[in-house]
Amino acid sequence: MLMTRENTPVQGANSLYSLTPSQKRAYEHALATIAGAAITVIKGDVGSGKSLVVSHLQSQLGGSVYSLDQVVNEITKRGAGNAVETLVDFVVKAFSHDDLVFVEDVTMFDGLGGDAFVDRPRYLPHVMAAVYEKIMAAGVKLVIATADRLSSNNETKAAVVEMDGLAAEDYLAIIQNRATALAPNFDSDKVSRTYRKLTAYQISAAMNLLKEKDILQPSAEQFIETMDQIKARSNLVVDDVEDVSLDSLVGIDAITRELMRTIVIPMTQPELARELGLRPARGILLHGEPGTGKTTIGRALARQMKGKFFIMDGSVKPENADKLLAAAEASSPAVFFIDDADVIFKNGENSGFARKLLTKLDGLESESIGNVCIIMTAMDVADMPPAIVRSGRVEVWLHMELPDAQKRTDIIRYYAQSLPDDLKAFDEQALVNATEGFVPADLRGLVGDARGHIAFDRHKQREVKTFEEYLLRAADEIQDRKAMLSDLAGKPRAKRAKLPRVLAPPPCTEGNCD
Repeated sequence: MLMTRENTPVQGANSLYSLTPSQKRAYEHALATIAGAAITVIKGDVGSGKSLVVSHLQSQLGGSVYSLDQVVNEITKRGAGNAVETLVDFVVKAFSHDDLVFVEDVTMFDGLGGDAFVDRPRYLPHVMAAVYEKIMAAGVKLVIATADRLSSNNETKAAVVEMDGLAAEDYLAIIQNRATALAPNFDSDKVSRTYRKLTAYQISAAMNLLKEKDILQPSAEQFIETMDQIKARSNLVVDDVEDVSLDSLVGIDAITRELMRTIVIPMTQPELARELGLRPARGILLHGEPGTGKTTIGRALARQMKGKFFIMDGSVKPENADKLLAAAEASSPAVFFIDDADVIFKNGENSGFARKLLTKLDGLESESIGNVCIIMTAMDVADMPPAIVRSGRVEVWLHMELPDAQKRTDIIRYYAQSLPDDLKAFDEQALVNATEGFVPADLRGLVGDARGHIAFDRHKQREVKTFEEYLLRAADEIQDRKAMLSDLAGKPRAKRAKLPRVLAPPPCTEGNCD
């Protein structure tokens, strides 16, 4: 018979935090389930409030609650080699005191075996199956709160209560529970749009930090700013990323305009996005030759999105890719940037992660992924998995073209803008001809090499030539390096004419004569 403690309140029950709406639903479901089931599993994400729900259930029904710390302490006393036996004894002995027992996170131990967890792999679920049978036969009740499922065989013996993830109304309830007061018109929707997957732990930590700052009636903006300080949201340290913005990128205006329209504005201006029904693009592909600025765009987006930018490149181990994508989902709206995707996925490599990516691009997990935009860069789209780049999965295709004559001139002037005025002059047509086929990375290197030549001549106290001469010299050197790389790669060398150091002005035609 189930004991209740209506006349003997649990110590501290009056000081329990109120349940949030999603926790209240789980609590009511669990009350009804426990009444008719011998074994009840309350399943919810880490930080969803399972322990609080259990505390309210115990306050109403009585029984004993055993925390993970108590279980671990008991295992520590008897040694890890006896972990399975200790855990089983712990659960069995609990019923000598109460016929209703709550245990938190017991499924964390499902992988336990014998000594060194090798001799009896996954031994615990088999042993616990017998324990569950005894519980059902004895008429007592066990409630397990966990973030995981029971093993497949054991879960058939239990009634499962699924907790919903925390939503905007839950955020507001937790914040109100822990705040002296809130600023008028506290915008909890703005908080939930900024952070899709906060936990109760994180919200509590932010509220504690606000109290330490003597902010006792926080606004949504103050809460978000504080959460930024405590929540690791990116795998990049933004301060370590080159200080470049989308607005400062020269020669790719159409590309940056499209990125602002499809990603940045929908993600960083939620009120405007909601008013106009905007959503960020789910999949974007930047493709083009090396050096055309694909990775630089990633750096600019990292700056623009601050902590909401996650990058996967060749340095990320395959086993960590899923974790990285999950972190992006938890921080949505966010950008998940896959640099050199054609290399990462070439020849079927990382096929497991590729399948995961397909699910995201198809929107099959739209609720969990939230607003995560997946941007991929590639030099050779033919090396990408066809299933990923098929129509409908990648919504926006952006081709990074070689800069034309005017764009090459603009890029050179951009990188030379910090030079003294007397060193900035050059003949545009001469440089246009000398840099035919150059990508933006070449042009950046061109100006850097010219600066180096100027510095060397000054150091040697030689006569300093014109900036144009240094640029032309650097252009020749870059052309030579490119030709050498073509030879090493076995590619035909591009033909180029040897350019004179000083070119005659173009002939006078109608419209350009003084």
